[in-house]
Amino acid sequence: MSRIILFVIGIYMGPILCSQNIKKCSTTINKKHLAWFKSYKSDPQAFNADLRTPKDIPLKIHIVGDDDGSGYYSIESLLATMCTLNEDYAPLNMRFYIYGDIDYINKSVYYSHSDPFVGNAMFLEYNDTTFDNGDTLVPINIYFVQEPRGTCGYYAPLGDAIAIKKACQQDVEHTLTHEIGHYFTLMHTFFGWEDGTTPALDKQEKMDQSNCNSPYVDDPLIAGAGDGFCDTPPDYLSQRWGQGFQNCNSGTLTDPNGVSFTVDGSFYMSYSDDVCQDKFSSEQTNAVLAYLNSERAYFASMGQISNTSEVVIGNIIEPLDGAVNVPYNWSAFQWDAVPGASAYNVIVSKSSTFLNPSIDIYTTNKYYVGTNLTLGESYYWKVKAIADGNACGGYNCTGSDCPKFTVGGYSSIQSLNKNAIQIYPNVLARMKNQKIKLKGLNEGLVQIYDVASQKVGSCFIIDSELELQPLENGIYFLNIESEGKIYNSKIVIQ
Repeated sequence: MSRIILFVIGIYMGPILCSQNIKKCSTTINKKHLAWFKSYKSDPQAFNADLRTPKDIPLKIHIVGDDDGSGYYSIESLLATMCTLNEDYAPLNMRFYIYGDIDYINKSVYYSHSDPFVGNAMFLEYNDTTFDNGDTLVPINIYFVQEPRGTCGYYAPLGDAIAIKKACQQDVEHTLTHEIGHYFTLMHTFFGWEDGTTPALDKQEKMDQSNCNSPYVDDPLIAGAGDGFCDTPPDYLSQRWGQGFQNCNSGTLTDPNGVSFTVDGSFYMSYSDDVCQDKFSSEQTNAVLAYLNSERAYFASMGQISNTSEVVIGNIIEPLDGAVNVPYNWSAFQWDAVPGASAYNVIVSKSSTFLNPSIDIYTTNKYYVGTNLTLGESYYWKVKAIADGNACGGYNCTGSDCPKFTVGGYSSIQSLNKNAIQIYPNVLARMKNQKIKLKGLNEGLVQIYDVASQKVGSCFIIDSELELQPLENGIYFLNIESEGKIYNSKIVIQ
C-alpha cells in the first residue's frame, strides 16, 4: 500500500514518499497546501463542501515501460483500479474517468527511479496540460511504473502528479485512493510520526480530543497534533501494519494522558493493510470537497461522465472459437458495439489465464486490428466494454471458455503503397508535429500503433492530409478506415 504525506517545506518541493512495506515516508510540508489547509480549518463554513452534486474528475493515465517497451501495467489491472477508485470515492459523490488516450512511455530511467529529481523530470516532460481560452486545465496525471523510489507511490507537489508502483495497485488495493487523498490535501492519520519520529508529548494527539483540531506542526505556539481532524482518532503507526500483524488489530498504544487505545485502521489515509481500509471520515470528506471546489474547480469544464451504468459485451463477430488461418499480419477482432460504452479492452494471449498477453489495448473503436501475432500459434481472446463512469463490467468470457483461434494466413489487405492510394512521406524526422499527405483518400479515421500493437494516437484525414502529434523514434503502423474500407501502412520516425 502506497503511503505519502502531502507537503514539502521551502522552495524545493520534491516528491512525498510512502511505502507499502516496512519502509517509511519522508514527512515534509508544502507551504501553499498547508496555508490552504490552515485557512480551511479556521473557518470550514466559508468553503463549499457540497456533497449533493456529482464531481467528475479526469485522470490522465501514463503507463511507463522500459526502453524496449516491456513491463507495462496491464489495462485489465487499470480498469480494476478505476472500479475500486470509484467505489472508494462514491460516498464523496466524486467520479473518476480516463481522460483522453492512454499515454505509453518507454524509458527505463523513469520506469524504475530512485532520485526525486528523476520523478519530477518525468512529470515535467509528460504531464498533460490542456489550455482553454488562456486558462490552464490540468487533469490528475497518474504514472504507473515499476519502482517509484523504493516505495509504493508518491504525490509530487512540484510536478502536481502521482507515481504508483504497478505491483501495489492490483485488484481491490487502495494505493491510488490514498495518493489521490494526498492530492486533495489529506495528510496521514499518523501525521507527525513519519520516519519513525516520536513527537514531543504536547504534539501527540490525545484521546480526549483536546489537541486534534489543528495539524501537527513543529511550532510551540500551535497546539495541534495528528492530521488536524478530530474524527480520525490518534494514530502513532508510521509503518505498515494489519493483516500480518494480528490481522487488523494495531495492538495497544498509550496517549500522553496514559489512556490506552487501539488504532482505527479503517481509514484510507492510515498505514493499515488494504483489507482493513474502507472509508474517509466526515471531516476528511468535507476537506477534500472544499479543496476540490475551491482549488480544482476547473475540473467541471474538462468534461462530464455520460454513463455510470455497468456495460457488458454482447456478441463477438470475429474471430470465433475454432477459427483457423486468421491472418497473422492483420488479425481483425470485432464485436457488436455496446450502447453506453466509451471504450473497450481487448486482450489476446497464448494462455487461457491471459498472463503475458500478446495484445492488451484500450480502444474507443468496436474493432481492433493486430499486426504482431505469430504464424502457426493458437491464441485466446476476450473483450470488455467500459463506460466513462463504470469500469466494473465483466469480459465476454473467462479462461478456457474464451474463443480460441489459430493464426495461419497472410492478410489479403494490401498496404497503401501497393495500391492507387499512396502516403508520403513515410519516413519522417522527429519534430513537434508532422503532416502527411494521402493521395487517393480524401477523409478517414487513422489509428496509430507502435510495434508492440499499443495504440499511441489517432487523427482524421481532412482534405487528403493528416497531422501527427509528436512521436518517439521508431516504426509505427497506420490503420486507416475510409468509406467502409480498411487500409494499412507504416511510417518511420527517425
